[in-house]
Amino acid sequence: MRVLSYLFLLLTFSISASETSSLYQKFEQQKSQYIGNAWYCYSDSLSMMVEQKTGEKFSSGFIEVLTGVGLGAFEFGGELYLSNVNPADGIRKALGFLGYEYSESLASEVSSYPAVVGPLIAELLPPAGRVGGDHYILLKEKQGGVYTAHDPAGYPFLKITQASLAAASNIMLYSKTMAWSNPKKVGKQASSSTVMSYFKSIYKQNSWEVINTYALRENYNLQFLNHFTFPVCSKRSLDFSRLFKASGKNSLAELFRKKALACAEGLSEPKNALLKLSRLEKLIESELFNSTAH
Repeated sequence: MRVLSYLFLLLTFSISASETSSLYQKFEQQKSQYIGNAWYCYSDSLSMMVEQKTGEKFSSGFIEVLTGVGLGAFEFGGELYLSNVNPADGIRKALGFLGYEYSESLASEVSSYPAVVGPLIAELLPPAGRVGGDHYILLKEKQGGVYTAHDPAGYPFLKITQASLAAASNIMLYSKTMAWSNPKKVGKQASSSTVMSYFKSIYKQNSWEVINTYALRENYNLQFLNHFTFPVCSKRSLDFSRLFKASGKNSLAELFRKKALACAEGLSEPKNALLKLSRLEKLIESELFNSTAH
């Protein structure tokens, strides 16, 4: 009797697990509708546009690493950025790696939706009270002078007037505000070796020196470090680690995992974390250029 009860419970669990798996699979088969993570605004927007237009799903984490944003380091305006690629250039590269051609225009001239638009000044977009710098969103449609947008900063179906969008578009220092739309499949996804070659071509050597110099200066803007540099670096590093692991670059994968940990430590011990990041960056540079030479 006890054996029969055990078998019954086991069968019940198996059926329940099967139903759960089936529900998850059915859930994942549905269009994502909205993806929101403020750090990955351009990758979230790109992921939504591609899925809504073509039906193909690519996680924003995968798109993020394909852009190459997050490799290297530079200092601008006294702030440390643990990246080296203009997101707009990264969008173009990621779409190409995914096998798509696309339309590109000034944001003011976009006529096809959905469309990824940026960079925009976040503070000049609704709702009032925003903080942040350059930002990317997905414009879903336009009726009259009002856009409906999926804003990855946490605002699905946000209403933005044409005047507000224009105001947020006009004062970027590094790039005009552009729009990307109409992705069309024209080829296969890029190979691992092609992506690695791209990483080598954009990597800013001696990034470790930039980080080290910044660390020793000690006059940090903790708000910027704690609310942008460290958290986005940690998140990106975990995604880069996954990509390198998938590409068979286990040493690079482990270095980026350690980089994610160091960035997390920076929230409480900024100087020690920055010095650790500098040492890791030197190892990453050496490993990247040696292990992907072939």
